[in-house]
This record gives sequence, C-alpha cells and structure tokens, in this order.
Amino acid sequence: MINKIIKIRGVGLFHDAIPTPIKFSKITTIYGENGRGKSTLSSIFSSLVNNDPSLIIARKTIGGSNNQESQFLIDNRPFSFFNNTWDRTFNDIIIFDSEFVARNIYSGFTILPEQRESLLEFTLGEDGGRLKQAVDTLTETISKTTTDIRETGLEISRIGYPLPIEAYIALQSDPEIDLKIEKAEKLVESLNNIDVIVRKPGLAEIAISSPDFANLKKLLTTTITTISVEAKEKLFDHIAAHLKEKDEQWIKKGLHLVKSKNCPFCGKNLDGSEQLIDLYRQYFDESYHQYQISLQATQRDIQDRISDAVLGRLQNIIDLNNSILENNWKTITIIELNSTEILELKQILLEMRETSKRLITLKISDPLSPIEIDPVIHTYLDRISTIPVQITKYNQAIQGINQEIQKYKQRLQTSNLTSAQKELVNWKLRKGRDESPNNEICQKYIELIERKARLENEKEIANKNLAEYTNELLENVEEDINGYLSQFNAGFGIVNIDTSKERGTPRLKYEIQLRNQNLKLNSSTGPAFSNTLSEGDKRTLAFAFFLTKTNLDPNLSDKIIIVDDPMSSLDQSRQFTTQMTLKTLASQGKQLIVLSHDPRFLQSFLDNGFFPQDDCVTIEIKRSNNDYSIITQCDLEDCIQTAYKKNYRTVTDYICQGQCQDKFFVVRAIRPLVEATLRNRFLDSLKGADGLGKMIDMIDRSPTTSSLSRAKVHLPMIRELNVYTSNHIHDTSATDTVQQISDAELNKYAKFALNFAQGS
Repeated sequence: MINKIIKIRGVGLFHDAIPTPIKFSKITTIYGENGRGKSTLSSIFSSLVNNDPSLIIARKTIGGSNNQESQFLIDNRPFSFFNNTWDRTFNDIIIFDSEFVARNIYSGFTILPEQRESLLEFTLGEDGGRLKQAVDTLTETISKTTTDIRETGLEISRIGYPLPIEAYIALQSDPEIDLKIEKAEKLVESLNNIDVIVRKPGLAEIAISSPDFANLKKLLTTTITTISVEAKEKLFDHIAAHLKEKDEQWIKKGLHLVKSKNCPFCGKNLDGSEQLIDLYRQYFDESYHQYQISLQATQRDIQDRISDAVLGRLQNIIDLNNSILENNWKTITIIELNSTEILELKQILLEMRETSKRLITLKISDPLSPIEIDPVIHTYLDRISTIPVQITKYNQAIQGINQEIQKYKQRLQTSNLTSAQKELVNWKLRKGRDESPNNEICQKYIELIERKARLENEKEIANKNLAEYTNELLENVEEDINGYLSQFNAGFGIVNIDTSKERGTPRLKYEIQLRNQNLKLNSSTGPAFSNTLSEGDKRTLAFAFFLTKTNLDPNLSDKIIIVDDPMSSLDQSRQFTTQMTLKTLASQGKQLIVLSHDPRFLQSFLDNGFFPQDDCVTIEIKRSNNDYSIITQCDLEDCIQTAYKKNYRTVTDYICQGQCQDKFFVVRAIRPLVEATLRNRFLDSLKGADGLGKMIDMIDRSPTTSSLSRAKVHLPMIRELNVYTSNHIHDTSATDTVQQISDAELNKYAKFALNFAQGS
C-alpha cells in the first residue's frame, strides 16, 4: 500500500509539491482541476511501476529551478527517484489513465496496430504475458539471428564470389589442391597462348646401331693356325735383322708387287731369293688375308657406328629433348625421361671406339698373337650389350611423353578459356574455404542457420502454447467486456475478438457491434470505431477492457489500483455504475486510488457508505505560487463549494479594493458567478443548460408564465457580459490580454455580477 507521498519536485507543475508528507489510506481520492497535475502524478506512478525514468524526465518543470525528485513510502519502504533513476521499483500497481487508453485502446480517432499489440499484452495478463514474452523474445532473437545470417552471408558472398553461399560453404577439402591450382593456372596460361603452344615440338627418339663388339672380341682372341711355325720364325728373324721394327703390312704389300724375277723397288734380280719370297707367300696366305680383311672391316664398322658425328647427334637429341621437356612440357606429363644411362653408354662407346681401334691396330700388326682383354673392357662390353634395351626404354618414354603432349594439345584445342578460368577460381575458392578466417566465417554461418532452425521450432511450440491459452482466455474476455458495457448502458458491444499476426507480431483484433452491425476498428469508407463512437463511448470501452483484465489478475488482492478520471467524458447516467465498479475494485485490491476533476463525483462515491470512514482520505492538487501545484489534504465538501465561493470572493475583493494584481482572474470569475446565480435561482427552469450561452437562449425564449421570464430584465447586461468574458477567456494570447483589460470595463461587469449574485 502507498503509505505516504514524501516529496515531488521538478516534475510538471510540481515544482515543490509536498509542503508536508501526505498520508494515503486504503481508499484515497484525489481531487484536482483539469490541468493541475493529476496526469503528471499518474505518470510518476507509471514510471515507478515500469522503471521508466523517461516518463518523469520528459516532464521537467518549465522555468523551475529544482532537480527532479520523487519519494514515496510504500509498504513502509522508501522508494526514491533521484539523478534520473529509481533506487528500486514496485510492480504491484495497476493504473487506468489517459496513458493507458493511448497505449492500449486508441489515440484520437485511430486505433493503431501498436495499441492492439499492447492491448493483447495487457489482456493476456502475467501468465499469458510470459507466453507472449516467450514468443516475442524468440521473434526478436530470430530477427537478430536473421540479421547475423544476412551479414555473415554478405561476408561469405564477398569471399566466395561468384559461388552462391551454400555452394561455397559446401566446398570440400582436397589434399592435392595446390597441385590442381598449379595445373589450372598452367591451363589458363596455355589457353591464353594456345596458338603458340600447339606449334611447339614434341620429343625425338634416338637411333644408334651398336658395333658387333662380340665379333671384335672373337677376332682379337683368334690366331691363324695354318701358318707354319718355321715360316713364322724365319719371317720374324728376317724382319728383326733387316727392318728396324716389326712391319708385317709393309712386307705383305710389297709381296703383291713382285710380278717377275726382278725387285719392284730396285730392279735387282731376285734369283737366290726365291726361298725367302716363298716363305713370305707361305706366311701371307689366303687365311691371313681374309683375317686381315675381317679386322679392317670391324675397325671401319666401329668407326662408322661410333663416329663423332653419330655421338654428337646422339648428344644433341638428348640435350634437345631435355630442353623441350623442361621448357615446354614438364608440367603436363608424369612420365620421367632418364637420359643418364644413355649418356653413360655414349661415354662407354666412345672409350670402346678408341680402345678397339688401338687393339685392332695391334692385332693387324701381329695376327698370330692373341690380344689379352683386361676386365674393364669386359665390363664395358657387358654394358654395351644392353644398348638396345636402354634405347628402347628411352624411346618408349619419349613416345609416352609425346602421347601426353598430343593429348594436351587436343585438350587445349577443345577447352574453353572461360570454363578453365572458372575452374581455376573454384580451385582457389576451395583452398581459401579451409583457410582462416574464411573457415570460421563459414562455420559461424552454419551455426547461425542451425540456431535459427532451432529457434523457429521453439517459436512454433511457443506460438501453439500462446494460441491455446489465448483462445480460452478471449472467450471469457469478450463475455466480461460486453457485461461491463451492458452495465454502463453503452449501447454497443464487441464481437469476433481474436488475435492476428501482422509482420510476425501477435495483436488483438475485434469488431464493434452497434445496432446489429459489425463495425471495423478503422475505416475511411464507412462506419467504424473512429467515426461512430462518442468520446464517452471510447472511454467506456477502454475502462471495460481495464476492468476485465483486472478481474483476471490472480494476484489482484496484492495490487494497488489507480484510476485517473474514470468520469472523463462520461455522462451522468454512468456515474453510479462507475462508483459501484470502483467499490468492487476496492474490495478486490489492496488499495484503491481515484483521481478526478469532479469533486461531486468523489463526494458521492465516498458518501454511498461503501467503506468505513477511517479507510478513506481525500487529497487535493491545487494551485500555488507562480501557477505551480501543491498536494495537500482537503475536505471534499469545501472543494465542492469552493468554485462559487472563490469566484464570489475574487469579484468582491476587486470591487472593494478597486485594484487587483491579476485582472484576468477577475474576468474568469465573473461569468461562472453569474451562471451559478442563475442556476441556483432557476434550477428547474434551466435543466440541460450547461453554459451561459444556453441560459441566455432559454431566458429569451421563456414565456411570461415561466419564473425564468423574471430574468429577462437583466438579459441585455448578461449578453454584454457573456461577449466580454468570452473574448478574453478564449483569447489564445492570455499574457497580452491581461495587459489590455480596461479597468473601467472590468469594474462595470464585476459590479453587475456581484449585485446580481446578491439579488440587487
């Protein structure tokens, strides 16, 4: 329960509103004229309930020097607002005021979607509110997650362009990615230079015919067995005696020149030399001749097959192949080209050529002696025997490489540069997909998508729970609201109350039923809430919603209920129903606080005997210095009489003193003083006249038989007074008006009003 108001400063008209702490009771009524600060006081309580300092900050006292402060004693605990914040909040307060109406029901002539959303929250209560809050929280979280997905997706679109987001995320790791990127880059480069590449040569095969070193070996180890030992020894002795060195070939050639008995060189008769010549002929017989021919033929064959030109061509082909492969085709073939063994064989052939030449020369000079072949030459001969195998192996590698070159050229000719570039981009994207921070961004996106799916599933369940609760609740709400509208004799009801989702947000929807016709809440083409219901009807509908929701509150007995101006725009016929409704609220809640601009309504509410006198207290918000407001204890009876008394006293003081500080207040007092006098004198005859203008009209039209006709004698002056006061009261520039009021004119009308009130 609110025990006391201790302090209110710097808020609206409450520059320093509490001269002394104001005690509250279980039933507390607060009276204040319109514009004195009732709504401000209600907003201070709303700020406390909702922990919303902005409701106070926005009402900073204009022209005031005090800092904004408020302090209450609630349930004997202090609650203070200082430095733009509350030190604690108090939630057990329910407030019906213009802010409640504007937030939940309507604004002016319009019912906004936000108001229907807020009304749904209000109607659902705490249990339903928790269910709706769960939906709203999930909706907000989903919205934020969607934003995160969109932002993360934009980042992925940037790093994964031109692939779609999902395609980029789905890229798989590849352990050979670097090699594939390299090949793709080469392909793109090749396609850019395809005309040059297709003209590049392939590799050449080698062809080398190895000499018959096996036959050479045989010749070198062969002797001519048909030559007699005696002929051989005599020939060697003769050669030794007559020639400086062994020279069988010289003798052999000379022997062929002997055609007669004379020496072909000196002409000397050869008689007596026949035995030596026969010995020569015996030595150089046909076997020897044929053997010599074989040696020479083998020598020529070796020189021809392993000539410098042949070995040079072999070297050139190997070097050229290596160069072509290294510079043009190395990256497109997986076949290895091993030239080492061929080059080693080349060197062996070269060495064997020179060695065979030396050995054959030696053999020719001494065909009867076998040549001893050392082990190194045997090794060479074994290696040389593998020449065909090595050449075949090398040439097969060449053929394989040339096939790959040809396939590569064909592939280039059938490939598309754009496709190759796209493939290269894809390989690079695949590599980048696994690198940081791209991998982390993709993982975040995946997690966000999964999270959104989970949240949407949770929201679907939450919406189902809310719908089940809401459908059951709204059936009772519609019945209760129509019950209150019937009690207030509203003449209309609500139908088809339900919820709707607009842009994902649940809102309350309903229709007004008037004269068996269903009216839309908003319509510019026909009857609707905005253009059919009076202000009193709209306020009644809002109050019916408030009462229905309040009755549904399971913790109502713990709540403080604040009702600001329940009679605002309500006609007199609804006053008693309103009082009975407030009586019920008071019995249901912990404390009831009613604010009103009508002291008679408050007095009637308290005088009906609903409550013990000790449970009731009345407070007044009234004008103080500089047109600020203060809050004090008051007597409602005195407040009811105050308007007439105050006006009478204001006019009397002006007439008696001759001057006053504020002539405008005198002008404002004259007309209501005359109205009150007429109403008191002719109460029955002026029924329904709510202003001086209507009173003048009724007096003017009154028959002579009516007591009201007695006032006709004053009618000219009353008309003048009505025009005079209206001109000043309705002037929008009140400050300037005070300066323009003529004291003579004011004195004239003030005297008339006073004399009329006194019966003169």
